[in-house]
Amino acid sequence: MLYGMAAVCALGAAALLMFEKSCRLRAPLYAAALAAAAAACVLAAVGQSRGPLLFRPSGAPEEAVSAFFDAVRDGDEALVQGCLAGGEQMPAIPAPEDEASAALFAARREDFSWALDGETERSGLEARVPVRVTAPELEAMREDLRAEVMTRLKAQVDARAYDEVYDENGLYRPEVTDEAYREAVAALLAGQKTYETSRTLTLRLRYEAGKWRIVPDGALFAALGTDFASEANNAKSAVLDGLTYIRKIYRIGENDFAAPAPRSENFGTTTDPAVIRALIDDAAPLLEGQDTVWSEDIELAPNTEISYYSDETILVIVWKELIDHKGCTFAEVRIADPSQFRRRLSGDSYDSHMREYCSRLAGEVNAVLATNGDFYAYRQLGVTVFRRELYRFEPEWLDTCFFTAEGEMLLVPRGSFAAREEAESFIRDNDVLFSAAFGPILIRDGELQDLGTGKYKVGQGDTDYSRSAIAMTDRLHYLLMTINFGTGATVATIPEAAQILYDKGCVDAYALDGGQTAELWMNGKVLNNIDWDAERQVSDIFYFASALPEGKEAGA
Repeated sequence: MLYGMAAVCALGAAALLMFEKSCRLRAPLYAAALAAAAAACVLAAVGQSRGPLLFRPSGAPEEAVSAFFDAVRDGDEALVQGCLAGGEQMPAIPAPEDEASAALFAARREDFSWALDGETERSGLEARVPVRVTAPELEAMREDLRAEVMTRLKAQVDARAYDEVYDENGLYRPEVTDEAYREAVAALLAGQKTYETSRTLTLRLRYEAGKWRIVPDGALFAALGTDFASEANNAKSAVLDGLTYIRKIYRIGENDFAAPAPRSENFGTTTDPAVIRALIDDAAPLLEGQDTVWSEDIELAPNTEISYYSDETILVIVWKELIDHKGCTFAEVRIADPSQFRRRLSGDSYDSHMREYCSRLAGEVNAVLATNGDFYAYRQLGVTVFRRELYRFEPEWLDTCFFTAEGEMLLVPRGSFAAREEAESFIRDNDVLFSAAFGPILIRDGELQDLGTGKYKVGQGDTDYSRSAIAMTDRLHYLLMTINFGTGATVATIPEAAQILYDKGCVDAYALDGGQTAELWMNGKVLNNIDWDAERQVSDIFYFASALPEGKEAGA
């Protein structure tokens, strides 16, 4: 409103000056014009610094906070979502499947409480409400659980035959440690000790659509236990450390701006295949029996080296090959959890018109590896999804690659959706987080697609051109590829790019924006030969990140 008043004053000043010029009534009208212009400046300045002060939101932010926590307690997902600001999503809070973790989950939900914890700060359409939340904490139970487990194990050793407790290597059988842990949890939950801890959160609220709504963040989600299954798994792993191996689970919050910073010492380059083989061998728990695309038999492009990164949550190997004289750069990625595959938009908003370099977008969010996206802002075609919301529905011309919360690539040919509602149902049913709208689909369910001349109208597919693509070889196992000019290297048509990925064993593959947009970035460097040797500012990137918490030692 202040901006509107400023505009009126400014127009009044202009009108008075025009009237003065035609009527030659100089002094009084000059004074009035200057006064109106000054008022415009003051109102604009106040509006800029203090927001829309002439509109007072109705209702109390504290009431919105109460409604939110009541809905969480009652498990009313629709009401919870209605308490959140537009575009925000509340992750599901599923109960863990195993008996001990499910019991801990139930105890946490039953004993969870909250209370206002200070004065609310209000500024225009924004408010901040301090809240204290209290709940049983798994970390507080660790020592007592460990002691109780050891007591239960000693009882089993005393009561059972040796081969019923130990395996052929003299280690506790997994079913024995599971039973001891389950009984220990039950014993602690039946006791008098509460293990409760409290933390204070500052909830940010925004007034929109006639009510106060919460803008959630990672701290709120953590306090609510949205990732309790992982927390319970990791608590069990810590309690049974040295008794049996339980792989820890680390996730990156869906709404977290940045991922944990990768360990600088874990990056490296080499020309020795033995170094990469050792890296792959060390990553066996992460690979879970999956084969790598990289092998010692690969012939590297002349005068190039292999770049890599590895920790217990991610393995990345990047190398260059000349395949039929085409300058191919490959990046193989295996991640431990789907949350490590992410998308970022320039301006961090779908409606932003900003463009930024891939290197900056990736560096600011602690990406391990990044590639260009579909440059969705360049054209108004395709089916575009971001944070589970369908933004654009123009399905006739472009194939779509949907990326799910489980890290899957769902490839849907152009023209598959007859109505917007059909696409929205597909997004809900498959828990789609975001999409790419470029294409075409190169490989689908292991089948090389028919990509003959004139089959696809976007992306100069029938001509030699720099290419970028994303593919999968197995669960949470990805292969990124760019094809660029270089010393003795040429570029490719879309069918040629598809054939290369097919020969690498990819099951699904999809073309991203090519040309100067095609880019692979890691550890502060562009790893492929970008056209014109210069990054292009883009609207979006895809990236992979480490989920290992900062300060956490590997395996700890």
